[in-house]
Amino acid sequence: MNRTTKTKIFLGASVLIGILVHGSLKAQVILPSGDITKIKSNGIDVMMLSTVIDLNNSHPIGTISFFKHNSSGAAEHLAFEVDDDYRPFLPLLSGADCATSGVKVFHYGSVLRVAYATRKGSWSDKKGVTVQVFELTGNPEQAPGTPSLYFKEKKVFVTRKSYCDVNRALADEIPDLLKVSK
Repeated sequence: MNRTTKTKIFLGASVLIGILVHGSLKAQVILPSGDITKIKSNGIDVMMLSTVIDLNNSHPIGTISFFKHNSSGAAEHLAFEVDDDYRPFLPLLSGADCATSGVKVFHYGSVLRVAYATRKGSWSDKKGVTVQVFELTGNPEQAPGTPSLYFKEKKVFVTRKSYCDVNRALADEIPDLLKVSK
């Protein structure tokens, strides 16, 4: 192998490594590790709680929720703002065929985001998936009726393709999840 070929290979590898490193700094998926997963976001320790309701069939109900420890009492629940209301958790529905709702939690830079995907229809249908992207947000003005820390809906879109399993949609549509205007 001559020097020019080695240089081209080295430069190509360097560019690829740069792309991978830059991409990993931008979006980092956070997978639940057991029931409680500790996440550090902007200097705040947030806990992700993953639970399941076993219905003794192929359609368990999972939930994902978040909280922050409070040294002087009950933990502070971090709700999701949806349609001018606050939901304490996101339901995760799956079956033998496909999941009809699912979630992907990730850091984008220093921001904690949650992408929640749902689709209508029966378990085996293929339809467009609605994705809501939430971002952990504070309430520095302490506006009445608004939690001090919560997940604010930042973007909603419907996938271009039809999917049976919404988790496949979340995996395929990541570039759209990252394009959230402030």
